[in-house]
Amino acid sequence: MHVRLSSKRSSTKKTALGKAKVYEKLTRWEKLFLLSSLVSFAAVLGLTIQRLTVLEHSSPNFSFALVLLLNIVFCLYYAFNGVFREREFELYAFIAAAVIVLFYVIVEFIVNANQRNGYKIARLTVICLLAPIDIVLCWKSIQEFGWLEFNIVGATESLQIAYRTVCRFSALLNFDIQLQFSLIILVISNFTQLSTSEKVVVGLGIAISVVMFIVGQLAVQTESVVMVAIFVILSVCEPGYVIYKFAKIIVFLSYGVVPAGGSALILDISIFVVGIVALIVRIALILAMNQAYRNFNKGLRDKSYGCCTVDSSLLPTKSRN
Repeated sequence: MHVRLSSKRSSTKKTALGKAKVYEKLTRWEKLFLLSSLVSFAAVLGLTIQRLTVLEHSSPNFSFALVLLLNIVFCLYYAFNGVFREREFELYAFIAAAVIVLFYVIVEFIVNANQRNGYKIARLTVICLLAPIDIVLCWKSIQEFGWLEFNIVGATESLQIAYRTVCRFSALLNFDIQLQFSLIILVISNFTQLSTSEKVVVGLGIAISVVMFIVGQLAVQTESVVMVAIFVILSVCEPGYVIYKFAKIIVFLSYGVVPAGGSALILDISIFVVGIVALIVRIALILAMNQAYRNFNKGLRDKSYGCCTVDSSLLPTKSRN
């Protein structure tokens, strides 16, 4: 009797982020979703980059285009990472980000009626036609998920719950930094009008956002209590500035300090809306970290990120001479 490896091709591959499916393992709905999202957001991405080359850097429209560019990049990341790694919550983040992009394009087109041009009409047409299709295909893809989770953690219910908790936290962490950078771009659009103290706060905010993102990822991967504590401390810094910015915008608008129309008005409304969503996501993120922390030391670290997982398609098969 001897042992030989099955010739069946592996249906998963190991990446720096963990296990992922190979392309051949994707379902029809998943392939359609990736193709649709790639075509639609790549088209809008190209139009946005072209727009950035002709806008003045001091214009609010330049800041809006940067925010749109950032959200498009995140949408594509959510789509591909969500499908190949079966991250259900990242596809929910994709839907949320796609709705944000769709909402911005429509509102900006309606409010700035005097600035309509061929570029904005093309962008509006592409996103309005294809974004709903992307969302439907995204939802259909989510219904196909479950195989990779079983492949990683097996049939143990406690490990499945822990795994989904970490996936939820990871998606919220990605969505959180997306909102933070969007808010930073909007705030610094009038950088010369910021006070020295605000410039320092914004600079620190960028550093804190990046450090918090890295610490959050490492905390759940290494199950480090120290990193969890650092993450929680850093997570309470940004909400204070957002609340301060809310108060300042409300006061300025009340006294007519900020022009109550056109791009300037959209800028203030955008800061307000993004700030509110960012606060809600930050609260959800802290709660998700607490849930992930409660599942530490249950074996998930070795299953998800360690070297102890075995692809079932590579298991040895027995053969008789």
